Amino acid sequence: MSEDLKRQIHDLKIQIKNMEAELAICDAAAAKMASILTRSVNAIRGEPGPLHLHSWHDLPELIDGLKVDLLEALIDKERDSTT
Repeated sequence: MSEDLKRQIHDLKIQIKNMEAELAICDAAAAKMASILTRSVNAIRGEPGPLHLHSWHDLPELIDGLKVDLLEALIDKERDSTT
């Protein structure tokens, strides 16, 4: 095997190790984000039943709706306290 080919193989092995390390970092970040989303949706909707998970797909809309509900309740409370 030529020295050039050996060097290329060595360089490729280093690239693979670097990619594996980067993948591990990405996997850890994805797991952390999944945990945050799961805890958030469970805090809003309550704990799901055994072997079930709440969907995250509508979480932004759900939170927007809760904000609107909260603002309306605060406005109603303010209105009631001034009458």
